[in-house]
Amino acid sequence: MKAQHLLCQGYRRDLTSRAVHRDEDVFCNIPGLVSTHPNSYVQSIKEAPWPQVLTLMGKEGERSMIDLILDCGIFLTIESGHGSYYQLSGKPSDVTAHGVLAK
Repeated sequence: MKAQHLLCQGYRRDLTSRAVHRDEDVFCNIPGLVSTHPNSYVQSIKEAPWPQVLTLMGKEGERSMIDLILDCGIFLTIESGHGSYYQLSGKPSDVTAHGVLAK
């Protein structure tokens, strides 16, 4: 079984016309997707500093940010972890892929 990207966990496709045209799912506003449970990784990527990084990169940097989030493993340092990291993006335990460490 192929490992699922962390940002996809808790979502599933629902391509019925009712799902594509409704606005009732508070966890997902992407047409054709429904949330089966909250995803803490998605919530984290919506919080500082990520929106500010995207703003600094501007419109031209949007593609780079998408590539970073989808194609790379992003790891954040855990403050009291003494060299431990929290994986924010990528496939679970994607340490051998193009990892990006952020402080």
